[in-house]
Amino acid sequence: MVNLRHLRCDRINIPIGFSNPSLLNLQTVSRLRLGHWAELLLHSFRNIKKLGCSISSSSTNHGLLSFTLLTRLEALNIDKYTYDSLTLTNPIRFPETLRKLTLKGLCLPWNYMSTIRQLPKLEVLKLLDSSFKGHMWESGDEQFHQLKFLKLVKLDLRVWEASSINFPHLRKLVVISCEDLMEIPLDLGRIYTLEHIEIDYSNPRVLESVKRIQEAQREIENYDIHVNFTHADPSEAFFQEDPFFD
Repeated sequence: MVNLRHLRCDRINIPIGFSNPSLLNLQTVSRLRLGHWAELLLHSFRNIKKLGCSISSSSTNHGLLSFTLLTRLEALNIDKYTYDSLTLTNPIRFPETLRKLTLKGLCLPWNYMSTIRQLPKLEVLKLLDSSFKGHMWESGDEQFHQLKFLKLVKLDLRVWEASSINFPHLRKLVVISCEDLMEIPLDLGRIYTLEHIEIDYSNPRVLESVKRIQEAQREIENYDIHVNFTHADPSEAFFQEDPFFD
């Protein structure tokens, strides 16, 4: 196993106390199920660059759920593998090396975005299927300095307050199946780097706000923002790639 580079666990229960110091060349671990021994397990994968894992409320019952010991980690996907209402008594800690983060089903409060914002290299952020719960995301003066790709799918979000200041380098915005959302913040159309907005037909208010963004851009003779419409199923495999993920 010394030369093993990719490991898919298919959410099997790895025994408590598992340790294998020979996995130094491992680059990718996917479908890993983390229990309350999460930190002990992650010690065996210290050099990985991509991790896809599932957690439950028991993952944080015995302390902090921390990925900071994975000092080479660039892509992290986390979802929930139980049907319980996940309550994180302690925050998840992320390594500063992260460039891509995907969250699904965690039911986090929106004020937790202040923790994610602090990741200095984050370029891709995907918030899928109840990753956050709550009807308002107020971005305030938080700035995602390096974020290029933002995806919102199947959230119960109603009010999203944000401006171009919050996402100064955003290139692509995807909003799918957010049926309660009142509008995409109009000021996001002022982001000079924004090239693509992708939406579906599930929410006429979102459609209208995107039209207003396009009209405002045309008034200043900026025709660089392209709007794409999708009929695709918003569900996706957890390591599904796209041009911004590579």
